[in-house]
Amino acid sequence: MRMLKVLALGLLVALTLVPMAGAQGGTWVSSFNVINLSNDEATVEITFYDEAGEDYTPACLGWSGTPAHCDLTNPFTLAGGAKKEINLPTLAAADLPDGRYSVVISADQPVAAISSLLGDDGGKFYAASYTGMEDLAQTKMYLPGVMWSFYAWYSHFSIQNLTGATQNVDIYIYDEGLNTVCWSELDHAIPPYSSYHLDLEAKNLAACDKIPDWDSDGVAYNGSAKIEGEAPIAVIDNQTTKPTECSGCHLEQAYNGVASGTAEVYLPDLYRGFASGYIQPPGWNSSINIQNVGAASVAVTVTLFSSPAVVVTKNLPANAGWLIYLPVDVPTLPTKMWETYGAKIESDGEIVALANAATPFARSQAMTYSGIASGGAKVAVPVLWHEYYGWNTSLVIQNLGNDDLIPHICYSPNANPYGTPWGGACYDLPAAYKIPQGASRMIYQGDGEMYLCLGTGGTWNPTSHTCTGGQTIPTTYLGGATVTIASGSGPIAAVANATHDKNQATPGKGDWSMSYNGINP
Repeated sequence: MRMLKVLALGLLVALTLVPMAGAQGGTWVSSFNVINLSNDEATVEITFYDEAGEDYTPACLGWSGTPAHCDLTNPFTLAGGAKKEINLPTLAAADLPDGRYSVVISADQPVAAISSLLGDDGGKFYAASYTGMEDLAQTKMYLPGVMWSFYAWYSHFSIQNLTGATQNVDIYIYDEGLNTVCWSELDHAIPPYSSYHLDLEAKNLAACDKIPDWDSDGVAYNGSAKIEGEAPIAVIDNQTTKPTECSGCHLEQAYNGVASGTAEVYLPDLYRGFASGYIQPPGWNSSINIQNVGAASVAVTVTLFSSPAVVVTKNLPANAGWLIYLPVDVPTLPTKMWETYGAKIESDGEIVALANAATPFARSQAMTYSGIASGGAKVAVPVLWHEYYGWNTSLVIQNLGNDDLIPHICYSPNANPYGTPWGGACYDLPAAYKIPQGASRMIYQGDGEMYLCLGTGGTWNPTSHTCTGGQTIPTTYLGGATVTIASGSGPIAAVANATHDKNQATPGKGDWSMSYNGINP
């Protein structure tokens, strides 16, 4: 099999019954979804690497039934536009022992992947998701939002070696809001295709805290980091709260490191009081982390697209980070109960950014994603759910162009073998819901999906959430989508959010929300 493309998932993709270090307690399991971005059939092969560099290529990627039978061989074929979920707990222990792994996905057609993690700490849950990363020869990666004892949050770096030879990496963490290195770890050796997992809770970063805040214990670091390798690397920052520091809360979020800075960065999905009447006042609120990765100070302008737009500015030293919490630092931004904000960050240098969103600790919901540098004419979204074991998703599309935009959305067939058969559907977003310049539109896959109903000629009943004469996504849906431009110049960018609606709304269940970046092929 001649593989033309390798997509590396740069994190701990299998944590079957394995406790994580430090704040990330309990036992953890993972799954990941692979989507074929081409119109042609792809042959896909999955290889796992443990922390010592030993590789595993199981012949079967999932067993079920009694007697057990293999549901998915390895390699496997994937039709054009189709997707497949690999749920690690269904692998045989003899093929993949309990442990912590990184993954390489090889295919003879372009593919994309999303990984999800779920932790169980005595019935209190953590959930996060992140996007698979390609080997684009990146030897540096930046993390604009690194936390240590920040309102009980701690970062956990996973650094994957994307080569077939052992390489050394250097890790630099910068003083809060400044450009000086306050902590470092140099020349850490990582075996071929394996990952090194650095739990910052086990380190002392108290000296890095330079900006006063309201944290009760007086130490709260929220800064930035740079990781350098001798060869290509991929980096994820998986962040969780420590329950003993926040009255038993369980929160988790994960985001991709960024390989290089750009003069512009976009954030498709930001909240100010979102769902405050449903979740718990004040609902979902967002923060933004921006890092200057250049060698000189830069002027940064953040535009939040409202009516009118709201703008904040700051001069940022080289390598320094800037934290913006919308309710406090942008108090003039209006509350939006069921709408999201798009943002554009501009500089006269090179910056990277990420967006966080969270609800109050009593509800313990949090998610994050990396800022998007340029967008494109097409976005792939490998994972979307409608009542998939209680999970629903929202797809958020941002218009990065200078004119109004109407996206064209194509859902893949239902990939849930136990769900309602459905061949997928394509539609244009109705003109009444076009996306203005810089703005975003949230498309919710729960409640049958109103825009799909309207876009395929149906009539939507907002009271009963039912569609007449059109199409909606069936319950039990596990699929993906590709988004292109029907009208407007573009480009476009997207993120997807997932929530388990029942557990999200129930105090004490832990974090049942996650977010990940769409992929511009």
